Amino acid sequence: MAALANQPAAPVAIALHGCDGFASLPSVGPVLAALGYIVVMPDSLARPDRAGRYTCSGTSIGTGNLDIYDKRVEEADYAIAQVVGKPWFDGRHLLLLGHSEGGYAVARKAYASISAAAISGYWCTLGLPVGSVAPTLTVNYDRDPYYYGVPGIGVPNCSGGLAGSKHVVLAGAQHTAFNLEPGRTELIDFARAQAAR
Repeated sequence: MAALANQPAAPVAIALHGCDGFASLPSVGPVLAALGYIVVMPDSLARPDRAGRYTCSGTSIGTGNLDIYDKRVEEADYAIAQVVGKPWFDGRHLLLLGHSEGGYAVARKAYASISAAAISGYWCTLGLPVGSVAPTLTVNYDRDPYYYGVPGIGVPNCSGGLAGSKHVVLAGAQHTAFNLEPGRTELIDFARAQAAR
């Protein structure tokens, strides 16, 4: 943080990783930084109250650690509070991004201070409240192994939201959409457009 003291004001992206930590978003930081964003990546697995506890499983049901989902929203709120008002933040462009478990945290709240949201690996099964406050990009695969074939889930449906929102469903059985093409290109195009608004 101290190194940012001399950084010119810039757009900021807060990236929330999936259940397995930073391994779920290996290319997102460099991709967004190349577009001029300052990238903040909170480490959920570093929380003492989460040590050794995961929601990763073969299905979207998780492992019973459902309180972790509330903790992820807390982390998003905390990260946003740490960015807002800082001299290195341009005060207008705050992209909140999440993958899988992190995408769920992004999707499930209407965060007042953000200007855009991006989600991968979450099929919006419980709605998309963030889409009511910010243009939102969602990128998912139609046979994502965490959702595909799970009773009661159906197909990815993140439609709706504010002008500028885009919802992409790709063919395939992958989960990490922002790390692969064409999902990465969708993120780059969206982030570039949001920074230019």
